[in-house]
Amino acid sequence: MREDELRFTGQLITRQIAATYRNRIRNLLEKLDSVTVDLSGIELITPSFADECFGILAKEHGKAFFRSRLHLKGASRDVRHLISVVIANRLKEREA
Repeated sequence: MREDELRFTGQLITRQIAATYRNRIRNLLEKLDSVTVDLSGIELITPSFADECFGILAKEHGKAFFRSRLHLKGASRDVRHLISVVIANRLKEREA
């Protein structure tokens, strides 16, 4: 695995697990220009996980952050859709 890549594994179901991954992403981004999150093999994540991990990052950093600094790879269509919905909801909060 590359240094700028973080592979998610296991059951992505709780906010506690999501907060751990979110902090790992933040730590990598302090050292690197961008990070790729590898979601290969993950077929299900809960809305709570997606919100705590990706939604909070979106609210804190904005839309451009995801386009330029955080990249997803290997996500199934359903996982990618859920993450997109969560990000869109948090970005609306940010704009309000």
